[in-house]
Amino acid sequence: MSRPTPLPPRPLRLVATPALRGTICGVLAALWLGPLPGLAQDAPAAPPPRDQRMVFHLDWGPAPLARIEMRIREDGPPDARRRVAEAQGEPVGLAGLLSDFRLTQRGEILPDGERRFDATSNMDGEDVTRSVRWAGPGAAPEVRDSGPPPERPLTPIPAGELDDVVSPSGAALALLDQVAAGEGCDAEFRMFDGVRRLNMTVIDEGPDRLERDRDWTYAGPAHRCRIRFERIGGFPAEEADDAPGPLSGRGGLRDGGARNGVSGGVASSIWPRRVAEEDYDRLLWLAPLPAGLSPVRLRVEWPLGYVTARIDLEE
Repeated sequence: MSRPTPLPPRPLRLVATPALRGTICGVLAALWLGPLPGLAQDAPAAPPPRDQRMVFHLDWGPAPLARIEMRIREDGPPDARRRVAEAQGEPVGLAGLLSDFRLTQRGEILPDGERRFDATSNMDGEDVTRSVRWAGPGAAPEVRDSGPPPERPLTPIPAGELDDVVSPSGAALALLDQVAAGEGCDAEFRMFDGVRRLNMTVIDEGPDRLERDRDWTYAGPAHRCRIRFERIGGFPAEEADDAPGPLSGRGGLRDGGARNGVSGGVASSIWPRRVAEEDYDRLLWLAPLPAGLSPVRLRVEWPLGYVTARIDLEE
């Protein structure tokens, strides 16, 4: 199956926006694991700085939804490296005709321990931004930007829930280090993006094998991990006619869902009951590529179908 190409920006039509934005944001969150190196016993004592670019194509069954480009790079000596994780997503195919949505994220870890996270989503020319700083290891997050104001009230973040939090990209880099140390992908992360506070649990499910279902993607042995989210606070309160989207949130940086996995994005007349977190099934496959162990496929199943992100080995 050939790859869809991004379309030029079109006038926004709101009918597809919430589900599409939630899909792109959810995939970015799950794929933020980035390129993972081989296990510690196979790695050199002082590996060279990494600079790897990856492209993923996201579809909902046969329908293409988005193109996601990610890059993780390092510079500086081994004992004082700056680490940067970047990602951007945009709609393609029919989704590109229905929505002009763009999302970018950037996370950075400096040699002195300072951490930075910046994200912007743009829809019909309106930017929604997030900017958070951590002065060093164990420091509390400092929100530099979280505008514009939300369209409806947000669920509160309970006292103490901002302790020991990391950004989405910070969680990815921490997991990278864990896998590099030979400890598998079992992990729990307390994530905060400047507004939304959620927990991400990654469960190691051992070896698996992927079949080739596109001529440009990976097939072969892989390691499978299951991903679960729990919303803690900072998401728009649910309205009576809200119903769930296909991933972990209703929309982009502005929208979201309530705690315990209930989220919006599809009219309740399509799926009449609330969908809780346990109704989602998110599977991530990691596989050895020339640059090291990397995410190669993400599949999210829910009661109305599934979405799949596949790495493009030719782009």
